[in-house]
Amino acid sequence: MNLRFWGGWFLAIAGISILLTMGCEKGALGVKPATIVGQVVDKDNPTIPVANAVVRMISKEAVGTSELLQGNNFVSAVTGADGKFVFESVQADNVVFEYSAPGYASMIYPKPSSGDDESEGSTAEIEFVSVRSGAFLDLRMLPLQKVSNPLPATIKAKIDLVDKTTQQSILFNPNGEHLRFSISFNGITFTKSAQMWREEGVTLSSSSSIKTVVRNETSNSASTAYKSRDDVTIDGSSDVFQRIELDPVTYQLSLRCLNVPDYMVGSQAVINVFAEIPATFTAGVQKPAQIIKSLIMSNFGDMYVLDLPGLALQSSDGVYLRIQIRGYEDQVVLFRTNTLPAGSQGNYRLDIDMTGVDLVPEAVLDQSGTKGQVYNVVNNYTIGLYDNMKRRNIQVIVTNMDSGDRVDYMAISLPHLSGPVLTPANGVANNGPVTIDFGGVAVGYNMSYALAVTVATQTYSITKSNLVVNPENEPTPSTLIFAVNWAVEYNKLLNAPSQ
Repeated sequence: MNLRFWGGWFLAIAGISILLTMGCEKGALGVKPATIVGQVVDKDNPTIPVANAVVRMISKEAVGTSELLQGNNFVSAVTGADGKFVFESVQADNVVFEYSAPGYASMIYPKPSSGDDESEGSTAEIEFVSVRSGAFLDLRMLPLQKVSNPLPATIKAKIDLVDKTTQQSILFNPNGEHLRFSISFNGITFTKSAQMWREEGVTLSSSSSIKTVVRNETSNSASTAYKSRDDVTIDGSSDVFQRIELDPVTYQLSLRCLNVPDYMVGSQAVINVFAEIPATFTAGVQKPAQIIKSLIMSNFGDMYVLDLPGLALQSSDGVYLRIQIRGYEDQVVLFRTNTLPAGSQGNYRLDIDMTGVDLVPEAVLDQSGTKGQVYNVVNNYTIGLYDNMKRRNIQVIVTNMDSGDRVDYMAISLPHLSGPVLTPANGVANNGPVTIDFGGVAVGYNMSYALAVTVATQTYSITKSNLVVNPENEPTPSTLIFAVNWAVEYNKLLNAPSQ
């Protein structure tokens, strides 16, 4: 092993290999993220940390040159006042590090070797740092050399344009066309596709900082999909790879609830609303639905507003609005540009009527069999959820009645499709119980009932509450049975203190 002295730094480089067993560990399975730490310091005086230095970790791909290509890891960190930085959740990879700061020359670690130098010894060639699964790697101190003129004549600027809603890199519109963006750097404008901004970038005159304006250009078949940004400033003292998040152009959907039943309000139920990019099938492979917006409607008297991205509307798949409420099947409403005359932008409204039914039958919306409504613009457009209510039958059995006692009346608090139906039909006990049937009772909430029974010539009434009517996950839910021991209830009434 040969040693080189470099500006007072003693580097012993014989190759860098960080070994970590990949795969299974005791108590855990699979690949684990790694953590990398280090400190940037002044080369001439290592006791001085370099604050606000930018450290970039880049996947190293051997292409026969010193070019550094983007791979599994391409991320930046900025040092604090102590010059320290940390990379977390690092994928196992072969990486190199670029680091720079204003007033200092940019450096690469590991430093490439140019061959033997007899005056200073020779340095073994090192191409990358090998980061293994779950490793903790301390790079220790990385030195930077001060320069009299820190700014090069030109720099390369690459821009990664990212959808702020989906956090995905922007590429195409739903029609398969490249999305193009005009980006101005200190007043000089270039226009490229999002892919070319990320892969090719532009060459700029160096500057300590560059004021940047980003604008989405219209495509052949669609309007702009992203809002402009003029609040971005990038460090222009060295080559940069800048991530810029863009807000999609949106339309506003106003939502309100109508005729919310008391039992839902009393139980503090909520309505969950999700905007989804629908699941898609390509060559038999399903890509699951992606939730892009959500809200919780808890105050049923309020109007809620949901912002939805216009880019998704430009797709033939559109956007699903999924409404979920306890005790109800999901209600799905499909929005897409051909149902919105104003295009991808505008203000629309949807009323959710808890006691109404859909005037238009639901249709199958996609290959997975999702059923729902297709949104059409009408004044006060309303969807009804009454036909989405989950239901099951309920039977109340009144036992231990004396012969001749009669059930006169029974009512329950939850919505139902039929009942009460008494057996025997006259409600008179004849050496057996009296049953009362209710069909299609709403589930998911507590129920109360009132029962009136005539004994001889006197009529007595009882009430019960907080009877749980749970849903049953069966194709044909069974009948839920409640029993009333009339002899016990009758004795309670007789022995109750007079009012």
